[in-house]
Amino acid sequence: MNNSSPPTFSTLQRYTANLTYDELCTDDKTLDAVIHNLLIIGEATQQIPNSLRLKYSQTAENLDR
Repeated sequence: MNNSSPPTFSTLQRYTANLTYDELCTDDKTLDAVIHNLLIIGEATQQIPNSLRLKYSQTAENLDR
């Protein structure tokens, strides 16, 4: 599994493309994969240096809308 590419939001879209919310909630394997990848993405964001966060802070504010 170490040779796999890092998770992206397009990966999550691919996993869930043809599923309704209810289908996703009852598909344990896909739901686990989505949650796992979201956790990895969240952990990766913690590695972004503050200098870079400040430089692109306007972008982050726009994403919250």
